[in-house]
Amino acid sequence: MLLALDPGVHLGYARLPGGELGVLVLPQDPEEAVRRMVEGLRPLLLTSDRIVVEGWQVRGKRPGRHTLVPVALIGALVALGSHVVPPTWKRAFAPRVPLTHFAGLSFPSGLDPTDRGIWLRLHLDGYGPLLKDIQMLPKRYRPHALDALGLARYSLLHGIKEGMDHARAV
Repeated sequence: MLLALDPGVHLGYARLPGGELGVLVLPQDPEEAVRRMVEGLRPLLLTSDRIVVEGWQVRGKRPGRHTLVPVALIGALVALGSHVVPPTWKRAFAPRVPLTHFAGLSFPSGLDPTDRGIWLRLHLDGYGPLLKDIQMLPKRYRPHALDALGLARYSLLHGIKEGMDHARAV
């Protein structure tokens, strides 16, 4: 079983091939966020063979307080043996889809062009039932669960098990 995580105060998680996914809402305090993540995901953390987490990237600005939670979560997950995948996995996995309707497929609200590309790719790969589960989530949580599911699928397709060394080559 592979557990994929999209770190942040809205922590997206997905486990494949089991098909579990969701979003944990965490506090803004980094230490408390790590505690709640471990408590909330304990059964999944203990029963997953591999754990991957999306890396964090700051572009052009100084990191602010909003970056503390994702960085703390990534650090804790690396300490638990997780592999970090750079956020560029999305470009390799799916093209951006600027349209809200594509080839007879309507995307749920709350998704940007990158998210719509991931949605389309997962739809074409046969993940319709899990996409319906994501569609049932509140709008603000959908991108986080979708990122986790996309990262899980990407990791399975690319056999990510060597962590950053393999991920950099992608």
